[in-house]
Amino acid sequence: MSTTLLHAGLYLNRYHLAQQGPADEALMLSLGDTVRVIRRPDAAQALTFWREQLRDGLYFIGLGANHVGYLLKQGPGLYLIHANYAPPYQVQLQKAEESVLTGFSVFYLADITFNRRLMAYWLSGEKVALSNQGILAEQ
Repeated sequence: MSTTLLHAGLYLNRYHLAQQGPADEALMLSLGDTVRVIRRPDAAQALTFWREQLRDGLYFIGLGANHVGYLLKQGPGLYLIHANYAPPYQVQLQKAEESVLTGFSVFYLADITFNRRLMAYWLSGEKVALSNQGILAEQ
């Protein structure tokens, strides 16, 4: 997913970012802001929580210990954008409840739409200073 950020105009070291686990990748993209950590017995509970608590926008999502993507919230709709490791093995936009997300119980969410520092880097074209400094907040 780091390549999509680079192609969207964020000047960052995508290789370094892609080498991180989901929690550290979320921390790096948060640029010091809070990363929401959601632990639920099943993904359906996380989906309900996100529908009630998140504003419409785009979020980086880390799934468990080994998968990442974007979570898009539009009204009551939640969508996972990710490189699917299940057939048909391609980048997909899927309804969250129909995606691989349902196989996970730990999630890391970092704001993209509402991260002012990240948006400032994007608008200025400056290189994003990545470090895994930030706050992991259980929700």
